[in-house]
Amino acid sequence: MMKTKFMTRISGFTIPENELEKIAKSLKTKIGVGGSVKDQEIIIQGNHVEKAIEYLKSVGFKDCKRSGG
Repeated sequence: MMKTKFMTRISGFTIPENELEKIAKSLKTKIGVGGSVKDQEIIIQGNHVEKAIEYLKSVGFKDCKRSGG
């Protein structure tokens, strides 16, 4: 049986890479998952779209929305 692995990609940032790293670290800690920052995107392990949107809105990113599948 093949196990499916999900990931949540968060893109559209126009902030410096070091600030994005800080946000990603805080988000990963809050949700309790691993992840990384690459090419101005935060990538976290698992399907955590709603939690990520909620967190980003709480730290000032008001224009967050789900896209894709």
